Amino acid sequence: MQFVVICGFLGSGKTSLLLKLLSCPENFSGLKTAVVVNDFGAVSVDSKVLSPITPALAELPSGCICCQLRGDLNRTIKKLEKEFAPDLIFIEPSGVADPAGIISVLQENPGCKVKVISLVDGSRFSKLFRALRPLIESQLRLADKIIITKADLISPDILFSVKEEIKGIKPDSPILEADLKSDSGIFAVLEELTKNV
Repeated sequence: MQFVVICGFLGSGKTSLLLKLLSCPENFSGLKTAVVVNDFGAVSVDSKVLSPITPALAELPSGCICCQLRGDLNRTIKKLEKEFAPDLIFIEPSGVADPAGIISVLQENPGCKVKVISLVDGSRFSKLFRALRPLIESQLRLADKIIITKADLISPDILFSVKEEIKGIKPDSPILEADLKSDSGIFAVLEELTKNV
């Protein structure tokens, strides 16, 4: 089974990316997908948005799956596996989740493959990086793919600067750009996700 963890600070576009990906099931070449959503609030906004397009959805509210909800995450995965037998499980953690804790839980499942996609809001990167450097560095260092969202809202100079800052943290990771209001960049993401599944 393959897991794709989609990280990124609040507002970076995690749910928008999932909506785009899941609304094109034909692009997954017959792979069965499921989603685990982790929201902090009493009402899971993300699961309300995603539930109409995926029946195989589980939510872990009121806590962070990289620390307090580790056991719940494993139980949820086992439940999805029993009920839906997915080939690919997307995990959308809260915006403050450190992917290291999530990866360690997922690796307890024998034979699993884990990919981490980190979303970076190009329009707020510098400000967020100054305020949340350890979290954002961890999200970038552990990423297999990095996607700059809202790249269409910033100048080419700022985009270049954001890419250079990211390369300083993770020089070997491919950096994609995606405009999540359109389909720009989405098919490149899909291609990467379905490789070697």
